[in-house]
Amino acid sequence: MYLGYHKAGLSFQVNRASVKIRFMQPIRHVTEEDRELLKQWIAADADHRGRVTPDFFIPPNPDTDPRGSAEWGKRVNSCLFSDQSGPVLFSRFTCAMRVDIQFNPVERVRTALMLPKGFQWLLTQAHEAHFSQVIFDSTDARLIAFCDKNFGFKSSPNEYIARLV
Repeated sequence: MYLGYHKAGLSFQVNRASVKIRFMQPIRHVTEEDRELLKQWIAADADHRGRVTPDFFIPPNPDTDPRGSAEWGKRVNSCLFSDQSGPVLFSRFTCAMRVDIQFNPVERVRTALMLPKGFQWLLTQAHEAHFSQVIFDSTDARLIAFCDKNFGFKSSPNEYIARLV
C-alpha cells in the first residue's frame, strides 16, 4: 500500500516529538514482500554486497523475529520510494544524538571524575528517548580512548553529515 502522492508523509516519533517527513512521490513502508527485490539489488551493489542483508531494511515480525520488533518504529523506520515506473530506492532512517562538549581546561581531575557519570547518564537518556546512536566529534586522543574503552564508541570514517541546524 502506498502512503500517497503529493504531500504524502511518513510519521515517526523522536524524543517524544512527532516528526512528519513529506514526499512528492509514492512512498510506502518496507515489508517482507520486498525481500527478493532487496536481495537482487544488494547482490548487484558493490558497496552493500557482503555487508548488508534485506533484514537491515525489513521490519521484524513481532511473532517470530527476536530482533526487537518493539523498537522498530521507535528507533528505526524504512521506506520504499517509487516513481511511475516502479521501485527506485529503499531507505532506512534512524535517529542519532550528536553531543558537543566543552571541558574546563584547568580542572582535568574533576573532568576525569565527571566523564564516566556524565556519559553514563547521557547514554541512558538517549536510549530512553529512542535514539539509536550517540555521536561525538573529537581530536582529543585521551577522550576518544576513554569513550572507546568505557562506552564502546568506535570511529566511523565512512559517514557524511548534513547539518540541519
